[in-house]
Amino acid sequence: MSVRARELAWLVGVAVGLLLVMSWPYLVDGFRFGVGPDVPVYLWWTRVGASEGLSQIGSRQGAPALAAVLAGVLNLNAAAVTAALPAALGVAAGTAAAGLVRAAGGRFASSWWLAGVLTGVFSVHLVAGYLANLIFAVTFLAAAACLAGARRSWGAAALLLAGGGLAHPPFLIHGEVILAVVAVLAWRAGARDEARDVVLAAGVGGLVAGAGVLATLGGPGPIAAETSKDAFLRRAGLDASLVDAYRERFRLRAARYVQWIAVPLAVVGTAKSDGFLRRFLTSWLLVMAVGIPLGWITGWYPPDRLVTFGFAVPVAAAIGAAWTVERLSGRRLLALALVGALVAWMIGGALIAWLRQRPFVSIDESTATTSVMRYAAAVTEPGTPIVVLVDQGDPASTFLLARAANTLRAAAPPDRGADLHVFLGTATDLFAERPTQRGDPEFDAVSAWTLGAIPTGERLVLAIAQFYRGSDVRSDPRLQRIAEGMWGSMPSPPVNVVAQPSRLSWGPASAPMIALATLGALIVLAVLGLGYAVVTFDDLITALAAAPAFGAAAVSLAAVALDTAGLRLYDLGVAIAAAAAAGLGGLVWLLVAKREGRRAPTG
Repeated sequence: MSVRARELAWLVGVAVGLLLVMSWPYLVDGFRFGVGPDVPVYLWWTRVGASEGLSQIGSRQGAPALAAVLAGVLNLNAAAVTAALPAALGVAAGTAAAGLVRAAGGRFASSWWLAGVLTGVFSVHLVAGYLANLIFAVTFLAAAACLAGARRSWGAAALLLAGGGLAHPPFLIHGEVILAVVAVLAWRAGARDEARDVVLAAGVGGLVAGAGVLATLGGPGPIAAETSKDAFLRRAGLDASLVDAYRERFRLRAARYVQWIAVPLAVVGTAKSDGFLRRFLTSWLLVMAVGIPLGWITGWYPPDRLVTFGFAVPVAAAIGAAWTVERLSGRRLLALALVGALVAWMIGGALIAWLRQRPFVSIDESTATTSVMRYAAAVTEPGTPIVVLVDQGDPASTFLLARAANTLRAAAPPDRGADLHVFLGTATDLFAERPTQRGDPEFDAVSAWTLGAIPTGERLVLAIAQFYRGSDVRSDPRLQRIAEGMWGSMPSPPVNVVAQPSRLSWGPASAPMIALATLGALIVLAVLGLGYAVVTFDDLITALAAAPAFGAAAVSLAAVALDTAGLRLYDLGVAIAAAAAAGLGGLVWLLVAKREGRRAPTG
């Protein structure tokens, strides 16, 4: 077997192994919605953004834009695309990290495949619902690969940063800080050309992403909707409780995110790497070392999010493991046993956390919200407030509140997303126009805020058993039973059920379909991004490893541009046009490069 064939086999093996890991909850556990707490958010963001415009979902348009395009190309419903896309990007994170180590070269470049494995497995913490953050992580790693080789391409890195930044502007700022430190370290080391390229990539990428966000925000919206318990606490003025929640979350989860044996290996790996890769890993670890305690002390942001984004740790740990094997070269069996145990420990810890993940939308909730939103659409005109009661009878209902709001908004017709409101408390208190008081400061404050956020005047009040356990709905004369476990404040007319196209419809997906869609999404992104990657890298294996990241960035940019022009991604033709524009951009770039005489990738 030739060297190129062997290395291609390694890349395929890494990708296939990670695909199996990412598809496990669907292939084995049979889950029919994506896993993780933020999946309900992306369900409604994707449906509303595709149909009504990305401006209605705020400043993180990249993730729903990318999901909407893939839903069109692959004919997926909302549940399938929001489960499959994160899983595919988990694989892409691993291959992008492999491409980074391979592109950087150096003494331990042969450890590229191990970096891919460790990084891909580590990505499960973001695959579990944090789609926007994951998109930026994948493109950020690939952007670093563009800046790591002997032939740097700041333009390709800027493209990746721009596309990823559209998904998560706050983490774009985080990435810009990392790159700023890299530029300083490169300047001090005398690598002035590298420092210039890093600054150009960060500057141009940031400007393009910022322009894209501002352009989409020029439309109507965004919908005034709190998407997390943290947001409800902030709105209710419970800043102290929010900071305490950040700290408690970090205390409970940090050890689950990073197996601590990886940290000393990462320190060693960073010290033993060289050139750009050493500066990049050093900068990332330094920013984490400063940012995590800063978030803990100030409460400005949840520090555990910097841990889950800390991909420098598995990348550097792979290099540290390779150095350990070399250091013990005289005792090869001991070296392999020791490193094998350490790697298994790191992988095993992440896999345990991954296999514990569960969907935050149940089949019963999907069925009930479908029925209640059809009823709401039938009895009210657009613009009429739809108020849904949320109360489990205890203070813990504040967590349910955000999940219920997101799930209901996902089930609603996309043009009614802005009409939906939730009230934390009882039906009796809502009709009396007073908050529910339980003697718990958090519950009481959030109940009062949700009451104040409901518009005055005519409104539809709803309750479903999945989100409301109060018995007063059965006796209150202002509510009537409209179905089993469902009550409403308006008479129930016959509801005509209109068949929906499968694309971006609401409801569970089949588990095998999610697994197949994961493979399909990875292939589509790789094909669309291959032209950009082939131009950027001399090495074919590195180009293949980075191709899905380029595809994700290019599709996001094209989709946001079309939406800004007033074209809606729910339209199948627009979704296909966005994918075609992304792929043709890479093809044109490749043809121009060939015309200029740039050499083709080699093995």
